Amino acid sequence: MSKYLDMLSLFGVGGAHPGGLAFSKTVLTKAAPPPGEPILDAGCGTGQTAAYLGHLLYPVTCVDKDPLMLEKAAKRFAAEGLTIPGYLAELERLPFAENQFSAVLSESVLTFSNLDASLSEILRVLKPGGMLIGIEAALQ
Repeated sequence: MSKYLDMLSLFGVGGAHPGGLAFSKTVLTKAAPPPGEPILDAGCGTGQTAAYLGHLLYPVTCVDKDPLMLEKAAKRFAAEGLTIPGYLAELERLPFAENQFSAVLSESVLTFSNLDASLSEILRVLKPGGMLIGIEAALQ
């Protein structure tokens, strides 16, 4: 794991992706995942965006490769009265059946993964017509 990711995990940084939660809210409003449809927060970190989606009554599932981040996310969910399952896994090997999610959200995660393998797995778990909502830093 990179030193950057280690630092985020250690300090429990809630929103290190570009634009933070405010930008996530804007993107999610514009993307408009179908109400009530299952969303995977791929690389949930401390669960900040997943909690927001949970309060909007989306059935959210989380995955992160860092056990400390998942622990912090679980504490956040419990404190906010949310039941959101979290799984310890890497994007390149998601522990879900095919065609399970209507949307997959990735916030500054794909950059730190094997892009080809991650996108293949995301496509596998998305329902037909599902969407990838990516908030990622990109280099040109």
